[in-house]
Amino acid sequence: AIEDAATLSRLIAEGGRDPLGAYEAARLMRVGRLPEASRRQARIDHLGGLAATARNLALAAAPTTALLQGLDWLYGWRDAA
Repeated sequence: AIEDAATLSRLIAEGGRDPLGAYEAARLMRVGRLPEASRRQARIDHLGGLAATARNLALAAAPTTALLQGLDWLYGWRDAA
C-alpha cells in the first residue's frame, strides 16, 4: 500500500494526462511478481522430511549477504522518481 501511494502521488503530482493509466503500467509487473514469490516461498517453507533437511542445510551454509540480496528486489524498492 505504501508503494502504491508513493507511485500514485508522484504520478498525480507530475500532472500527466492519465495518472491512473500510468500508475497501472508502473505497478503491473511488480504487483504480479509479489504473489508469485509468496507462493514459491510458502512451498519452500512448508517442505517436510528430507526436502526440509536439505533446505535447512542449504540455508545454514549460504552467506547472509546472498540471502539478503535475494530479497533486495522486495525490500530495496524505490519509486522511479
